[in-house]
Amino acid sequence: MAEQAVGRQGAPLVALIDGLLLHHPTKWRVCQNIGGIANLCVIPPDSEGGVDAMVDWDCGPGNMFIDNAMRYFTNGEMEYDRDGEWSSRGTVRQDIVDKFLSTNKYCNHVPPKTTGRETFGDNEGQELLNECLAAGCDKYDTLATITRITAQNIIKQYRTFFPHFGISVDEIAEVYMCGGGARNPTIIKYLREQLPGTKIRALDETGVPSDAKEAVSFAQQAMETILGRPALVPINSDSLVPNTISGKIAPGRRWREIMSSSIRFGEGRSALPTAKEMIVERPYTAWKAMQAFD
Repeated sequence: MAEQAVGRQGAPLVALIDGLLLHHPTKWRVCQNIGGIANLCVIPPDSEGGVDAMVDWDCGPGNMFIDNAMRYFTNGEMEYDRDGEWSSRGTVRQDIVDKFLSTNKYCNHVPPKTTGRETFGDNEGQELLNECLAAGCDKYDTLATITRITAQNIIKQYRTFFPHFGISVDEIAEVYMCGGGARNPTIIKYLREQLPGTKIRALDETGVPSDAKEAVSFAQQAMETILGRPALVPINSDSLVPNTISGKIAPGRRWREIMSSSIRFGEGRSALPTAKEMIVERPYTAWKAMQAFD
């Protein structure tokens, strides 16, 4: 609600952590999340504005359609395509992929934009699944086709909309992957084929495990709110309101302790500058989560 109050659409909400972790003196980087919905954040090099010049938006379907198809074919016994096993065994119906991506209004809408189950929920997933079955796809072909929609749409978002912000896809040095879809080798393989000059890496390499990114992000935003510091807002926001403190804290049992800590942290200063760097002192390495990137 705090985001929407200053003109934002409410998602994505994690650009702050993406920028603090991934900004680099000279490299253009992207943090690509594939959860139920796929979303991205572009972090320019510090020489081009860095964390003050980020752009982010929801790409479109992530795992939602894939998970829906897995539940359908297994009568609910399997929730997701583990290691991309089913999608890797099928043949992609490229005509279905191209039709979906060329006609879907959201995928072709210019950012800023945000989406969710109201656009890419189970009903829409079932319609797509039915189209695959009607075209003669077996379960593996269906998973291959639906998975390709997720992967190809990510590339579509890069090639179609990066230029709107003066960003060349060829300039992107590294894409850091996170979310459940980052563990799907079928998706990673396609992204690597389409971005041959870009390194596809796991966010885990930063020392923050992919599964913990949102928790770390919201903890960071809460700290900024408690300290009264404005959060960094991507430049493609619907409305840029300077010095906006995003969030509202509901005091809990240890509220006094937290406030005492924040006072000590401030060391008597009337205000603190916005954080623009995150240092991971004790990195966590989730090797299993990085197997898709070997």
